[in-house]
Formats: sequence, C-alpha cells, structure tokens
Amino acid sequence: MHYYENKGIHNFKRALTDRELHDFFTIMESERDYLFFMLQLIMGCRIEEVTKIQLNDIDFQNCRIALTPNKQRGVRARRYNIDIPPEICERLAIYCHNEQPHIEYADNYIFPGRTRKRTHISPEAMRDCFNQYRNRLGLHKQHSVDKDGKKRPYVRPHTLRATSINRVLRETNGNVLLAMQHSRHQSLNGFLPYLEAYKDELLKAVKHRAFKGLMVERPLTIEP
Repeated sequence: MHYYENKGIHNFKRALTDRELHDFFTIMESERDYLFFMLQLIMGCRIEEVTKIQLNDIDFQNCRIALTPNKQRGVRARRYNIDIPPEICERLAIYCHNEQPHIEYADNYIFPGRTRKRTHISPEAMRDCFNQYRNRLGLHKQHSVDKDGKKRPYVRPHTLRATSINRVLRETNGNVLLAMQHSRHQSLNGFLPYLEAYKDELLKAVKHRAFKGLMVERPLTIEP
C-alpha cells in the first residue's frame, strides 16, 4: 500500500500494511490492548464503540458481539450482530474470566476504566495507548498537512477502522455494498473518503480483470 502524498481530508483514511499490522500487534504489552485493538480491526469499529462493549453484548457460544454504532445511539438505534474469529472469541472469554472482578465493578464493561468510577475506559485513554504503540514503530514520522497547514500523522487511532474497511474492499474486489455493511455506514457520502483512499488499488485490479484474456497472439517482429 502506498502512502498518499496529496493534501486533503482523505489522507487519514490510508490503511496499515500487513507488515505494519504484524508489528503493531506483536509489540502489544497487555492482553487488554491486544484484544481492544484487534476487535476494532476485525469489527471495523470506532474506538468509542469498542470501549462501550459490555459482557452481555458477547455471545461466546456463537462467537458474536452485538454492537450499537456510536453515531446511532438512542431509542431507535440499531444493534448489529458481528461475527468474530473463534480464536479471538476464546481469548476474549479467558480475558473476561481473568478480569471478572474489575468488569463487574465497571458495570460489566469488558474494558474497565482506570479510575474508581464504575464505567468503561475512556476513548481518550485508548487513543493515547494507540499513539504510544504507533510512536514506538516510528509510524508517527509519516505525516500529511491539513488545510490549516498543520502536520498530522497518517497513522492515527482511526486508522484501524480504515484498515478494516480497506481489507474488506480488497477481499471482495471492491464491493462497496459489502464494505458499507461491514463498516455500518448509512450513506455513501460518509463512506466515500474510504473509497477514495482505495481507488488507485481498485482501479488497477478492475482494469486487470476487465481486459484480461482480450489479447490475441500475433507475430511480433522487431524491425532493424
């Protein structure tokens, strides 16, 4: 995956490469951090949504988590049942067992806060946690310039969500509807920045498939 050098809002939608993902999860110092960011990646979540997962949202038997998107919370908010890999579900079950006293004290939020308040860890704390791992890998050195002329890192806490969406687009050959369903976007306008970051890769793949097999064998002579 190349780095986007153009200025503009779409820069922060760039995805992590396979090697960057491997390095990122390899240096995790705690099971909490590993599971938190792995769930964000697998489920394509915003950080706020992961912090608000409670124990009763998890179906350990069917490896599924019920999620209410952060921007849809309210009386008519829709809950999504999202499948997670069995190996992650197993690790999550062991983690919840080990952290049971803390989880119960935090009103059954599986990622309890670090204060005495009975609630989940704050999104700001997990953003700081992400940035610390990012900085250790040196990914903070790659930056873009926003409209106000300020430098902003390409890799930010929202990057795992962008990476998740990008991988679904890659695996489905650019199927926008499936990617929107995965990311729970309600409108194409909100999804377009993610598609913009993927468009070069998508166009290359589409052109390759669209014209594959059209070439016919013809004698080729190099004139002196």
